[in-house]
Amino acid sequence: RRSRRRKGGAEEEERAPESEDEQDDSDDLEEDPEQGGSRKRRRRRIDKEAEKEYYRYSKYSQSSAVVSYMLAQMLNYSHMEDILWMALCGLTEHFLFGKLPKDRHREQIFLFQKDVDNRLLQMPTEVKLTDGHVVRKYNSNRIEVEDEYRLVLLRHWSLYESMWHSPYIVSRLGLHFSAKGKLTLDTLLSKVGLPPDRRHGPFRAFSEAEQKALQEKLVSHGRTVGLRDLTFRSFVKMQGYGVVIAASDLVYAVSALLEYPVENTEDSRVAFWKAFDTLKSDTLEEIREGVELAKLQQQAMVRQATILLLKNALVNTGPFRHGTLPETTDANDLELLSKPMVLRRMARFLLEVKTAQLVSSGAKGTSKPLVLAALNAKSERWVIVGVHPERLDGGVERNKFGNAFRTAAARSRSTVVSDGFDSTYIEVHRDSKNKFLDALHYGMSEECGLV
Repeated sequence: RRSRRRKGGAEEEERAPESEDEQDDSDDLEEDPEQGGSRKRRRRRIDKEAEKEYYRYSKYSQSSAVVSYMLAQMLNYSHMEDILWMALCGLTEHFLFGKLPKDRHREQIFLFQKDVDNRLLQMPTEVKLTDGHVVRKYNSNRIEVEDEYRLVLLRHWSLYESMWHSPYIVSRLGLHFSAKGKLTLDTLLSKVGLPPDRRHGPFRAFSEAEQKALQEKLVSHGRTVGLRDLTFRSFVKMQGYGVVIAASDLVYAVSALLEYPVENTEDSRVAFWKAFDTLKSDTLEEIREGVELAKLQQQAMVRQATILLLKNALVNTGPFRHGTLPETTDANDLELLSKPMVLRRMARFLLEVKTAQLVSSGAKGTSKPLVLAALNAKSERWVIVGVHPERLDGGVERNKFGNAFRTAAARSRSTVVSDGFDSTYIEVHRDSKNKFLDALHYGMSEECGLV
């Protein structure tokens, strides 16, 4: 069977395995040579259907940073520390943004953890001084494995603020949507022994021992309120004495910088190189700008998602739900959110909330796919993303919006832009949005047999 991959940690489009009917048809063709021309026509029909299935779905392949690290290992590259760190950041990005199934993430974490542990063992633990004395050497520059909270930018926020703006907590506790959700959060933090001044103070003020004790309590008490997987295995980089850079924090900072134009220029290349420099950072000061921008994005995302949910603005259109950030949305929020990556994260957040609501109500299955649109006022184009909910088993659904977007654009004759690796988003001219969405609805309804 054919398989096509694109480099850059982007997408992988694959053909589905042959169905039993296709296999039977193929066997019939081989066993009945007297059919002549009809045999060739049937073979072409089967090939055409297989090709159609091949282009119908897409999914993310392995992170290009992980692939680069594997190649460097095979070539016995000497400077592996930086390449390893890039690979760990790439793996973390795929997990945080829902591009990697949980089982594959666990497998890759296991492999990388062995590499990290081996490198720590190879580091010299003693050094001989000029006078002959041997003293213990502290390795201040190293990578370590840690259990990270599923909280956004916790090291650069207070515990309360991070929980208040983290999709994982918001969706499972129902924060922002009811008084019960806030009461549950306050009760949880009281049970772990955190007074108000500590929960609202900088998380970095906690000592290492306090952080460890707090994590044990939060994980234990969190299970009682539905937070069953509050932590995940990840990596941090130690630089100097007391400087800890988490892979997850770096992912949020770099992602924010990539999509936000540098002051006084709209050239995306400038933003790219700024993000690239941040990726190589060795100090907290060097990532501060990206972190602060990521916090603004997160606040805007949660704020506007809450408004859409409270207003019941996610319309059920049959094959998918559809939501739009109104043009009257706060201009600063709209500027932050009208970018493909952050808008996709917002759509995933909305689906997390919808799925959690279904689970709490006792309903089976997950929410419908979601199409979310936001207007980029500068380019006069609507940024539209299409995402599928995460499967209950932690898997990642193949995405069918790439092909559906292309079909809808052609059918509606809309003016569109789609020039990135990611086919789960498209940009539509301001005046073409409604007819594009109508064509998308009709096409996907037709595919599902609803018309």
